Amino acid sequence: MVEQKLSILVHEAANVFKAAGATNVYLFGSAAKGTMRDDSDIDFAVSGLRPERFFKTMSQAEDVLQRRLDVVDLDESTPFTRYLKQKGGLHRVF
Repeated sequence: MVEQKLSILVHEAANVFKAAGATNVYLFGSAAKGTMRDDSDIDFAVSGLRPERFFKTMSQAEDVLQRRLDVVDLDESTPFTRYLKQKGGLHRVF
């Protein structure tokens, strides 16, 4: 039941990113692996979201989930984003 509710909330949060202009939303980390704890944050990776909308949208998604988020912008080229794209276990939400 808890996992089903979390899945619904993750999709609602992904819709917040989509409404703000994101073209792709992925889940990664413990939520994607099914190893989340009560104190875990939820890790999202997004692309297509304009930089000026990033933090406001992240805050809106946190409001939906009532949990801390870690959001990575896949449009940036960093060692971490390259790792996520190649081996990071991204699970597409939309």
